[in-house]
Amino acid sequence: MATYAGWVREGHSGVKMSEVDRHLDETYFAWMGAVSDDGPFYYRVHSPVVLIEFDHHPGVAFDNPVPSPNHIHTLVRTPNGGDYGRTSCASITSASITPTAPTHSHACRPDT
Repeated sequence: MATYAGWVREGHSGVKMSEVDRHLDETYFAWMGAVSDDGPFYYRVHSPVVLIEFDHHPGVAFDNPVPSPNHIHTLVRTPNGGDYGRTSCASITSASITPTAPTHSHACRPDT
């Protein structure tokens, strides 16, 4: 987990790792996929203070129709930490939103 925590600004990784360490008893790891050196896989680390995902995907720039080590996605979040614009969504009112089409919606759900 330190590899992912190290992506933040200097000084912040130590704070995050201390937080992660305090919640190790509530931390879960899940693995799906290959266990070979070259096969695609997915893993997830989840605790009250960190969510990490690593996933191999089918190609976009590469011509591989199935997941491969050539195309990966990672995600690092603080669960319920407002890192996906919770504060911004709360500040938006329906009066300030102009839909671009009759069926278009800009709903901000506080539970996401």
